[in-house]
Amino acid sequence: MNADKGIRVYTKETLLTISDTKSNAIVQDILFDSDMVLLIAKDKVGKSLLALQLAASISSGTKFLNTFEISSPQRVWYFATEGKDDDLRERLIRMNKKVLVNPTLFTLFCSNRFKFNMPESESVIRRLIQRYRNELPRVVFIDALYKGVIGSIKNDDVVTGFFDMMEIFREECHATIVIVHHSKRPIRYEGQIIDEGDDSIFGSYVLRAAPDHILFMGDIPREPKHKFLRCETQRSGNIAESMELKLNEPDPLYFEIVEPEDNGTDRVMALITASKNGISVNELMRKVGISRTMVYTAINYLGNRLDKVGNRPVLYKLKG
Repeated sequence: MNADKGIRVYTKETLLTISDTKSNAIVQDILFDSDMVLLIAKDKVGKSLLALQLAASISSGTKFLNTFEISSPQRVWYFATEGKDDDLRERLIRMNKKVLVNPTLFTLFCSNRFKFNMPESESVIRRLIQRYRNELPRVVFIDALYKGVIGSIKNDDVVTGFFDMMEIFREECHATIVIVHHSKRPIRYEGQIIDEGDDSIFGSYVLRAAPDHILFMGDIPREPKHKFLRCETQRSGNIAESMELKLNEPDPLYFEIVEPEDNGTDRVMALITASKNGISVNELMRKVGISRTMVYTAINYLGNRLDKVGNRPVLYKLKG
């Protein structure tokens, strides 16, 4: 092993200079450049379907959940560590009827046997990077973590070894990483399930410490096909906090956002109309008193009547 392997050095002119792409959004308010993201849920909630839909949207550059913008199509590597290959591809076929999948930018790797924390894993990953050096991913998905390692998920060394391999993708491909993982069994008190949020992650404490943000997905009891998706742990403060989703199945197969009866569209429109120079999402959230997701839902509804101006932050104003 080289002495400088895995060590990044900043000094002189590089110490106080940061790339403009560092905070670029891959998926507006969901994924940013070089982030490490954990998507967790209990079994059979639909976390793998949501991950597939996110990957499909990124590959085609179409809005995620028909709400969150993707600036341009990006290459995706999707590592499926469980399930049957044909079942996974059949899901993509059904999903493609509603959410466009770009096969040119979507590469699916299937293996129920490969483990990311084995001694030979690094050489396998580096060979893949070399083989596809002209087609490197912008986003890497691992679905699911528990089948992608050997040893107990409760073991800190096992999980740390896994994240070490993820850093190769971040360093060599400058990729964002999305990891699908399951939650532990729910705790019940007096017949009710206690909502533990991010504390429901199954396994080592490293699983909470390593990601930049954690997306938690769960059932909504009153509606069997409705799910919640929320982000309680995030480092950037730029991630959509919560939303309600509906699973549409069997064909086509996709999630969509469930809008509340009052989604704030009229109030958002009034504020944008009153702002001659444009208004930011954060200011709309503050003045209307709705979530980031609902602001984007309202903006999406207003569609072609709006122009986007500026950058960081983007401002919205009426056309004309």
